[in-house]
Amino acid sequence: MASVLPKITVPTSKRANLPWLSFLLTNSHPNLKILEANMRITNKSCPRAFSKQQLLKIFLDCDANSDGFLTKEEIKKAFNHLGAVIPGYRAWEGLKRADANKDGCVSPEELDGLIDYADKLQYTPSTN
Repeated sequence: MASVLPKITVPTSKRANLPWLSFLLTNSHPNLKILEANMRITNKSCPRAFSKQQLLKIFLDCDANSDGFLTKEEIKKAFNHLGAVIPGYRAWEGLKRADANKDGCVSPEELDGLIDYADKLQYTPSTN
């Protein structure tokens, strides 16, 4: 039994802002009905990622002894706060990428590398 997919209409004003959407909706293809049914166009569906300044604050807030150096456990705590699924892995990977002198922690001079790595992962604030 075939399921009936709801028809979603997209206001012309939104189509003008999204030329690819206008193209898709005006060209017939069997899979377009599925695409239209699953499409959601709202500002709330795309939360903004943390800025580099916000990431820096989160990592510095996790510096338990305030010595300016981040250990693997402190980095893990920060990635946990960011919502990483496997914060231990992210901490290991971030330490591997940022720890230029291989001393096992991220110094203030190396912090930019860790922030760049976290920024590439595009974590967003939790809505919980």
